[in-house]
Amino acid sequence: MSQYFATFPAGTFELIAKHLKTFRIEELKIAERDDSSVVFVSTLHIERLVELRYFTNVYLVVDNLKTLPKDVAKGGYFRLMLLKNGSPHQLDVSERNKLEANISHDFGLEANTHLSRNDFYLIERSSGKRLLTLRLPRAKFKREKLPAGELHPELAHILCLAAGVKAKHLVADVFAGYGSIPFEAVRGFGCKEVIAVDNQKLPHRHAHNSIKWHEGDARKLDFLSDNCIDRVVTDPPWGIYDSKVDNLTTLYTDFIDEVQRVLKPDGVVVVLSGFDKAEQCFEQAKKMKPIGKWNVLVSGKKAAIYKLQKRLKMDNVGLARGAVRLEPYSPEWSKIYQKETDSLKDKLGGQAKDIQHVGSTAIPNLTAKPIIDIAILVDDLDVAEQWVKPLSELGYWYKGKQSDMPDRRFFAKGAEDNRTVYLHLVNQAEFSRLIKFRDKLSSDPALAVKYSELKQSLAQSHAANREAYSKAKNDFIQNVLNS
Repeated sequence: MSQYFATFPAGTFELIAKHLKTFRIEELKIAERDDSSVVFVSTLHIERLVELRYFTNVYLVVDNLKTLPKDVAKGGYFRLMLLKNGSPHQLDVSERNKLEANISHDFGLEANTHLSRNDFYLIERSSGKRLLTLRLPRAKFKREKLPAGELHPELAHILCLAAGVKAKHLVADVFAGYGSIPFEAVRGFGCKEVIAVDNQKLPHRHAHNSIKWHEGDARKLDFLSDNCIDRVVTDPPWGIYDSKVDNLTTLYTDFIDEVQRVLKPDGVVVVLSGFDKAEQCFEQAKKMKPIGKWNVLVSGKKAAIYKLQKRLKMDNVGLARGAVRLEPYSPEWSKIYQKETDSLKDKLGGQAKDIQHVGSTAIPNLTAKPIIDIAILVDDLDVAEQWVKPLSELGYWYKGKQSDMPDRRFFAKGAEDNRTVYLHLVNQAEFSRLIKFRDKLSSDPALAVKYSELKQSLAQSHAANREAYSKAKNDFIQNVLNS
């Protein structure tokens, strides 16, 4: 494996780490990192590494010639520079002479600043550790000359990563400017349609068949219907370069109000901003919940990436903890399950082997307590401890191991007076049991009617004692599973 050093926009490691971790351990393994760079070892081809869209530069560590890919040097000349904490510095003459002699010997190159096609960097990290590296050629899309003020493609990609953009999504940028974010959503994520809105038509803005440009006001998106957009990713004025904006607080409050109108329930908006009152403005949007904030540096200026999600309308679900109330079957239950599952898959990735809608809300035409039950199949129940943080970001509370259900780990969503979703982490045997019961009742309407009648009778006698209500159903459930 070869060792590499790569840089990325400061403060965004948490956002790119999720993608880095999709590589197999034998393909890429992180050795160390700081706020704006990472050291890793990899067996991936160099061309694939330099094409990773969130890295600004990738350097090959050359301290061990045996691990270097063949023909990595181009031409016959090189130059040597020192980078200390990300900034160029003068290199001590004696050290320079020694390093240049070593490079000339090992690579057969001649030191020549003007003719060089090989840039060697001695990189000194904040820890004091030094790495001798060769900077790899940048991918073509990262070398494109940008107009002043256009967002760099690496940062545009990271914003889309933060939003969880996928090819199937309808994405909008309501302060599109030159169109860096819409263009990256198309070429970096494969989106088939992206809405780009700006109040002026800038020269040299990105044009693409999948980008639909609209000249308009982010505060009044009349051409968009309610609940139609999956993701909004945008970079509004910060008040630093935008002297024409009179009242940023009003602008931010009004545009986030309009965004929450056009977003689908459970949709996400990601905003890059250096406006110091942005967070206060977003708090006024009652239909939105903040689910992430990352402090970053953009061109040396402090800013933040804000992530908010439109609250999923759950009029048809919700019940106080411990209470028993049955509701007629609602088709909305399966829609709410699907929305929750999409969020869970985005958050957990491949760690969840299977996710299924279980319990009475999963069985058509069956009366049920208005709480969605979701089962997640896992190899090891102890993974629940590792999922506490990511699931808390989706609004779930870890309830731990239940004494009456040792083969499950349990998460709940919603306040105690309005539980909306129960999440059950289960092993294969328990998962199969839950699926078998659901499928038996779904395929046998007469059996489902019997179960519904039993539940309604028990709900009257155990209205304030959910534990007793649940235990009283056990014989029926066991008979179905044994049949």
